[in-house]
Amino acid sequence: MSKAQEQEIYKRITAMKDPLEIARELAEGTRLQSMTEPIPRGEQIAGYWDNNLFWESHYLKPSYFLTLFYD
Repeated sequence: MSKAQEQEIYKRITAMKDPLEIARELAEGTRLQSMTEPIPRGEQIAGYWDNNLFWESHYLKPSYFLTLFYD
């Protein structure tokens, strides 16, 4: 994922308050990245932290993504 794409996704996510909305955005970013470049299975694609909560996205296989939230 290009740095500009990553920054745009991060900006949209930090503006969101609903965890489900954030999870959808992370999964969509991961889906788009998996279409443009090869990603090793189980690889962490994106990881962010907002002082209270970590969230990250993992590529599992085509059309399957895992989004985690933890503090």
